[in-house]
Amino acid sequence: MGTLFDQSPRQETLDNYVHTIRSIARNAGFDTDNMTPAEWHAACDLARTALAIQSADALDEQLAGLGHILQQIAGAIEGLAK
Repeated sequence: MGTLFDQSPRQETLDNYVHTIRSIARNAGFDTDNMTPAEWHAACDLARTALAIQSADALDEQLAGLGHILQQIAGAIEGLAK
């Protein structure tokens, strides 16, 4: 997973997204060849939740990196004051 200064570009295409939804649906026990609209909706909800968790994890990592940089800047400024 990319972090601050090391974020790879998103390559998600519609085909990849549908593949991801099918994979999540299979893992949830759905028959992906005969899914009802309600099952597709549930699988899409699961995919959205998984993406939200992934996004929050990336944000946490990026904020931790930014916090580290801010600590270094604060230390450098304190060093100049001495």
